[in-house]
Amino acid sequence: MIVINSLDDLKANLLTLEKYRNSGEAKYVEFYKGIIGRGACFVVYSQDENVHFAPSRFIGYKKII
Repeated sequence: MIVINSLDDLKANLLTLEKYRNSGEAKYVEFYKGIIGRGACFVVYSQDENVHFAPSRFIGYKKII
């Protein structure tokens, strides 16, 4: 696995996570719930004035999905 090395990489992963969280498709929502459920350490971020959590294991790597 390749570790992210820029703020742009981190933002891209968070945007992907948001896309899955807000998806109307069951497979994406289930994937999102699965990675949240398996997380141990979380990064807190805000999106549209709401607070969300992202598992550090997910957002710390390039092209995880």
